[in-house]
Amino acid sequence: MYFDSSAILSLFIKRSYSEQINKYVQKQNTAIKIWSFGLVEIHSALKQMVRVKGITEHQRNQVLREIDYQITLGYIIIEEKIDSKKIHDLAVLLIEKPEFKEKTLDTIHVASALVMKEKVFVSTDIKQRELAKRERLDVQPKRLAITK
Repeated sequence: MYFDSSAILSLFIKRSYSEQINKYVQKQNTAIKIWSFGLVEIHSALKQMVRVKGITEHQRNQVLREIDYQITLGYIIIEEKIDSKKIHDLAVLLIEKPEFKEKTLDTIHVASALVMKEKVFVSTDIKQRELAKRERLDVQPKRLAITK
């Protein structure tokens, strides 16, 4: 079960779709997997939330501590032994497809999930979800009520 950083963050920060993501995770009996680069993206997203006053620095630090704790417990697994050349090559192939319209990082996440041979892809990003579906990943939650 591969999680995009947007889905990971929704487990720790209240968003309109947090409840859906939490319910999905509770029904599963498996760890959440992310690529180590996703952890960098989580740090960046949290810093951006502080800058735009979405959360405080204290809240950011709490979320980072909680993520570290979940990693320590084994509920979140950081995949570090993954062939980045394979991810690169697959991401380039995805970009070259005629229907391509996603952002680079979204493409890298989908490529990472495919290289890691994950079947389930959890994301809250609409375009990323579309790409994952085109690549025949089981995108979860099936229906995502996103409010802007």
